[in-house]
Amino acid sequence: MQWVHKRSLPIPALTITDPALIVAYRYWAERKDGAHLPPRCAVDTPTFRLLVPDALWLGRGAYAGRLAPFLGATQVHAPSMTLEESLRLDLDAATVTGVPLLQLVEFKVRGKSFIYQQLLLPTSDDGCKVTELLEVSKLGALQLMNSRPTSA
Repeated sequence: MQWVHKRSLPIPALTITDPALIVAYRYWAERKDGAHLPPRCAVDTPTFRLLVPDALWLGRGAYAGRLAPFLGATQVHAPSMTLEESLRLDLDAATVTGVPLLQLVEFKVRGKSFIYQQLLLPTSDDGCKVTELLEVSKLGALQLMNSRPTSA
């Protein structure tokens, strides 16, 4: 299994992603207090769980989330780096900066490509120091295009 590339996108690119990512970002952004990050308890509510039921919370040192089955995948152009190593760098950056991160991660498995859209939203009990990241990952449209049957 290989991962083709991982690309970070600006938050305005959420308009082209899965609606669950948009809902999660808006819900998180509405609970921010100015420049202060919202605490988990402000975001992880029964209402949020109904809107985005498959959201995961990643604490310090957790780098997998929904992409856990693919952590051992090596990059096509730089085989020495696994997806886990690459995600570790990105999640550490989101934890240190407190800035939301939107990513597209493309995989190739048995010759088929598919893409995950991943949104990471930092939360903080004191408003500044990130304690957990909210992760919402969705399988993107590229997989659907590749899985359609072809006509004979």
